[in-house]
Amino acid sequence: MRQLLMFLVLVPLGLLALALVGVLAPILRWAFRLTLAGVAALVAALALPLGEGEGWVPLAVFAGTLLLLSARSGRRRRRRVQTPAAARTIENAAPPPPEQAALGPAWRELRALADWRSRRRLDAAWDACARYLQVAEAQEDPSAQLPIKIRKHLPAIVEDCVRHGRTATPDERRALLADTLGTLESLAGRAEARRRELAHFAQGEFRARQAHLNRPED
Repeated sequence: MRQLLMFLVLVPLGLLALALVGVLAPILRWAFRLTLAGVAALVAALALPLGEGEGWVPLAVFAGTLLLLSARSGRRRRRRVQTPAAARTIENAAPPPPEQAALGPAWRELRALADWRSRRRLDAAWDACARYLQVAEAQEDPSAQLPIKIRKHLPAIVEDCVRHGRTATPDERRALLADTLGTLESLAGRAEARRRELAHFAQGEFRARQAHLNRPED
């Protein structure tokens, strides 16, 4: 019971402390800036040989120091705000995974044109195609059309989308990207379904051995 009471008291106090820190932080920052500016003005008043009519110099030092400190703080805040955008730029500039190299150099540019949601859908669809191709190399009939479409025609679609997107308007570019994404996801759906069929056939011996091992001893 005592621990529960302590918990009920400490949690509101902790939340109150966090709220006070959030409220007092700007006040403390400005108090620090004003103090530094005041010290700079005092040093200027004591160190400089000021004559008559030059009483404005300490005020100018005070105002200049305050503006300088505020500007530096503003630049730090802008850098923090721009960090996600910079991270997206680095992500777009990063090379695609090795298994995506089969789509050619245009794949990287296509991913850079897409927002993060579309980029995840592109990657997921191609991963499904790549998993199917790994199985198809050993088990699919050489005349099967699906591997040919993925290996040959899909890279051409990606290249066409990127090439047309370079001279398209933003709306046209979004439409091109949506069509390409739809084509890729359609192929990925068929590839995943076929991979499961091939995997089921290939795992027949594996399932038979499991059934034999799990059979009770005679």
